Amino acid sequence: MNRILNRLRKHVLVTKKHGFIFCMVSLILSLVYVVAVFYKIATVPALFVDEANYASEVISFTNFGTDIHGLHNPIYFSSVWGQGQSVLYSFIVRPVIKMFGFNFFNFRFPMAFLSVVLIFIICGYVLHVSKNYLATFLMMLAFITSPWWFTMARWVLDANIAPLFVGFSLMALLFSFEKSKKWKQILGLFASALLMGLATYGYIATWLYLPVFLFVLAVFLYKSNLLNIKMIVVYLISILVMVLPLIYFAFSIFIKHISKPVKFLWMDVPPLPQSRTSSLIDFSGNVVNTMLHNFISGCQMYWSGTDSLSRNSTAPFGMVFPWVLVVFVIIGLLSSKKLLPNKLMVLKNICVIALITFVPVALITVPNFTH
Repeated sequence: MNRILNRLRKHVLVTKKHGFIFCMVSLILSLVYVVAVFYKIATVPALFVDEANYASEVISFTNFGTDIHGLHNPIYFSSVWGQGQSVLYSFIVRPVIKMFGFNFFNFRFPMAFLSVVLIFIICGYVLHVSKNYLATFLMMLAFITSPWWFTMARWVLDANIAPLFVGFSLMALLFSFEKSKKWKQILGLFASALLMGLATYGYIATWLYLPVFLFVLAVFLYKSNLLNIKMIVVYLISILVMVLPLIYFAFSIFIKHISKPVKFLWMDVPPLPQSRTSSLIDFSGNVVNTMLHNFISGCQMYWSGTDSLSRNSTAPFGMVFPWVLVVFVIIGLLSSKKLLPNKLMVLKNICVIALITFVPVALITVPNFTH
């Protein structure tokens, strides 16, 4: 493995050689990918029931200034059957609908646009810190060959906005480390906290994942001398302030079991008649065995390339081509400073943290590609 890594290092650390070729190939592939993402986006895929429900919420807000239940500032949509849908994407798409009218191209456009923008930002960061065209090209290739990323971009499942905002948040954090002026570092840190806080309004599963991820991330940032204790505390408190309405919402739904809307400051807290616990495992009986079986089932879904939900995947392509995933995961986990520039190691380590801290969620969340 060391021999392979050394050979890769020899090529990855070349910064100028073949740079023009990689730039041209990257440009062509990027253009093809962008065209593919937006091609017939209004009609393919066909309308899914959750998407139709969400469109109803957006249309209601655009026309009447309330959700379909008459709430002006809901923290969370109760939705059609009371099953709940997140509000974050509606804030993004409403101005588009207000300006250009409702149709499914306009409705789906922001999701596709943001997914493409995040790819360019990540690749831009890699090029900025590594000055390496090959490393940037490989990063771009990892995204544009991901079946799930392409599928996610082309239709509005409200939950899919959450990983985009987590990605934007982490990029703001990473770029803040590149700033020499203190005020720019602080601005980047607060931008990251704002985006991370907003991500929690995108999907309920982030409530389980982000506390673990942020704790481990904070330890890593401190140990790596990227942030001092004071800045870490400010960062985490800023996120906590952002999610206070959701904490009250969770308390109202799962502890108080409210049956009618209540207020938190100026925000409306709707009831959710339909439980969200169906997304979690059954905690009765032998919980350890259930967790292990649940985790193994999730791994099998990755390897098989499908979760048997046509809206999410087509076998055997999956979220990432399974045979490609195994190779890149091994190289990614075993790579060290011998292969990657120091600043890219920060990105790599954050990716490893994201993977490891997902394991507790994978144990208790019923596996499918949405979860």
